[in-house]
Amino acid sequence: MANGKTKAKAKKIISSPLPFTFKGNDNITYKITPTEKSFCKAFLETNGNGTQAALLAFDIPNKELCKFPYSMLNAEDKKKRRLAENSAASMARHYIRKVQNIKYIDYLLDQYGFTDDKVKLEHFKLMNQDKSLADKARGVEMYYKIKGKFEDKGNEGEIKEFFEGIRNLVKEYEHKGQHDRSA
Repeated sequence: MANGKTKAKAKKIISSPLPFTFKGNDNITYKITPTEKSFCKAFLETNGNGTQAALLAFDIPNKELCKFPYSMLNAEDKKKRRLAENSAASMARHYIRKVQNIKYIDYLLDQYGFTDDKVKLEHFKLMNQDKSLADKARGVEMYYKIKGKFEDKGNEGEIKEFFEGIRNLVKEYEHKGQHDRSA
């Protein structure tokens, strides 16, 4: 390019240049390119980190600098690393917004056994166990957030304070329980 910047390009996957088709959870057939497929798999491998997934799935100039601690890089390499990370983040935002990619990620999660019903069951187990009240409190907190019981209307500090109070009560209760058992 004229200004010396290079544009990141998606990796070419030799194994299958044809689009991959799959049936989504909504029983609609979708097509994704090998590049999109690679990104989606990398997205799950990086625990949902789009930038890291893009660094794995795409040929981004200077992406190898992202493997080193930032403090070890000189000023020029730091600049190149930031450009690589920004390119990866931009590409990730583009790819993760595509409906067929979201559906493929859902498809893969189902294949791996992460279905809504199984997650709900595990959440139910977490909330109904008595071994760790701190985990139980987190489960209840998560439930309320999912159900929209706490709306974010600028009162985030109040919500955090509320749950901090719950956590403190749980700690006191657990501490008292341990004290009672040792006596």
